[in-house]
Amino acid sequence: MKKIVFVSGASGVGKTTLCEILTSQIGPSYNDEIAGIDMDEVYKFVDRGFCSPHGDRLYKLARVNTGSLTNNFLQNGIHTVFIFGIEIYNKKRVKDVLDCVKIDEKTHVYHFTLTPPKKKIVERLKKRQKYVPEWFHMHLLEREYYYNAKWTIPIDNSNMTPRETLGIILKKIKSENGTDYFTG
Repeated sequence: MKKIVFVSGASGVGKTTLCEILTSQIGPSYNDEIAGIDMDEVYKFVDRGFCSPHGDRLYKLARVNTGSLTNNFLQNGIHTVFIFGIEIYNKKRVKDVLDCVKIDEKTHVYHFTLTPPKKKIVERLKKRQKYVPEWFHMHLLEREYYYNAKWTIPIDNSNMTPRETLGIILKKIKSENGTDYFTG
């Protein structure tokens, strides 16, 4: 069985940290048959400073490239691919990724959204980069709209360690089937 696991959320919710822990600490216990893709890193291939006036087009390219990477992993012995990103918060953007993946009846797709309260995210951003960017409030509003969508599993990770958050995700993908919302 193959699994594609999307982990979405606003800037500052902990996606990059989860990806780092997954690939450095958890992956080896799965015989390195899982992969974690940080979509921000894929985006940085074309816009290192996140300042391009063509950001929307470049983010779509990052989603397509993430889909190609995912497909390559799944076709070459990696059975579970985690995709972490701010750009996979709605159906259209997830489909941009999945359109590049060969999916069959044995492929399960999961979508999680990290949903700590705004106050907690602001604290994290100030700790990480000393300020909250001007665009953050609109960025968060865009994503909050989807917190209760049928196809995502919300996780308020505000009082959890990254390992605890990953533990919840791993437990769910072991015990539950994915959603057919994106593939059905």
